[in-house]
Amino acid sequence: MLTIPKIKGTKKNSDRSKIYTLRNIFTPLLIIVILSSCEILFNPDSDNEQRITLEYSKADSTEAVEFAIWLSGELEAPDSLVSELLYNLNYLRYKYGNDYPIVNDAGRFLPPWKLDRVLCNVDSATASLINDDAYTSWDILPLSLQPDTMLRYPDILGWCSIGFDEMYHPRRLAEIYSTLPGFLICAPSIYGFVGGAGFHFFPGLHGGAISYLYPSPAGMIQYYYYFRYQGDEPTLIGIWDISNESEPDWWPEASLNKYEFAGWDGWPDY
Repeated sequence: MLTIPKIKGTKKNSDRSKIYTLRNIFTPLLIIVILSSCEILFNPDSDNEQRITLEYSKADSTEAVEFAIWLSGELEAPDSLVSELLYNLNYLRYKYGNDYPIVNDAGRFLPPWKLDRVLCNVDSATASLINDDAYTSWDILPLSLQPDTMLRYPDILGWCSIGFDEMYHPRRLAEIYSTLPGFLICAPSIYGFVGGAGFHFFPGLHGGAISYLYPSPAGMIQYYYYFRYQGDEPTLIGIWDISNESEPDWWPEASLNKYEFAGWDGWPDY
């Protein structure tokens, strides 16, 4: 089972969190696992059974960061969750990749929005200042949260796109930037896939267990493959041929992975 750390408002830099934590929720930090390298062994059970050693690429690590930002709902990806998801997802691929190539061939996790930008609408005075590179009110933010680039300067309607070198949760960025003088509306920059067709798979969390729903083929779905962790092991729950079979009993749970994907905003309160 994926252990869920309740860490709203907890960040690497405690001084920074005092500035940008808007929800003001302080809960104890439950350490999942401390990893000093990507090849460390982790012992999740009392019988001392160890996880196998997996080798990770840079792309694997980047994917885990993006996954952790989406799943946690935090501004930045919690380190412990990144480590857990790095193993969790790659162990699924290791275990089932040969028998069910969809888990390897589907592609990497893609969040519903871009993690390096926030879309903002500003008033006319603010638009003029930004266009003249003279807007200074965002200087009150930590340096890491100040714009690294203007992806799009304000247009005639005041819409602009602000870019960052690091990956952040765009909803949290929107909350932060909406407090700045002259900023009227801030929102994530979403991917415009119709019906979710461009997303490679849909993860979900059910009773503390992580699960994965894979549509196949993308865009013209014929099958759904549903995997769910049971304890520390992923299990194939079922495969649904949607054209030739009636709805399986696991579909009401699995379908939530897809239908709640775009609106997911962190840990639910069970």
